[in-house]
Amino acid sequence: MNMATFVRKNRARWERLEKLLTFLERRQATQLDRPTLHELSHLYRASTSDLAFAQTYYPGTTLLLFLHQLVGRAHHQIYRTEGITAKGIGEFFRHDIPRITRKNFDFVTLAAILFLAAFALGLAAVQADERVAHLVLPTSVIEDVYAGRMWTRSIFSAVPSTVSSTIILSNNITVAFWCFIGGMSCGIVTTLILLSCLLFPGRCI
Repeated sequence: MNMATFVRKNRARWERLEKLLTFLERRQATQLDRPTLHELSHLYRASTSDLAFAQTYYPGTTLLLFLHQLVGRAHHQIYRTEGITAKGIGEFFRHDIPRITRKNFDFVTLAAILFLAAFALGLAAVQADERVAHLVLPTSVIEDVYAGRMWTRSIFSAVPSTVSSTIILSNNITVAFWCFIGGMSCGIVTTLILLSCLLFPGRCI
């Protein structure tokens, strides 16, 4: 394909991407509606492919320079990073979290039901026979509970509090991560982890 044919074939797409980028740059838009975002993503991928083609067949041309600049501008708009601000943090907690929770309310409700059901089951089992607690908790934790002490006492006494806090936080993040990727199993792995951490908390500590 000669360069003139290549330009005629793809000119409309490049012009549309350039027009969209000019709009975004002038307005300094921070949020895009879904259709515009999909269009921008599609045009960027197509133009990136055009750039690779031009690098191979039309090196050293003004067309190649134009595509370099166009793709660079699109890349900046798509992958730009936003600074962390107090306003942004406030918006995240005030609007983003409630919106996402409402959007996924069925899943949040299901997780709450699993949590409460496992909690009730564990509580009923221990009420029926206190020896059940020894099946799911380390002896040291049970002794601390009966003595009215925090179960974390043995951990904090063995290593500095900063280290033990980091260990507990890292473990909780790991459990949350496995719950998240467990969604790839249609929620089966996530459900098992939730039940395991509630019925057998010693494994998740």
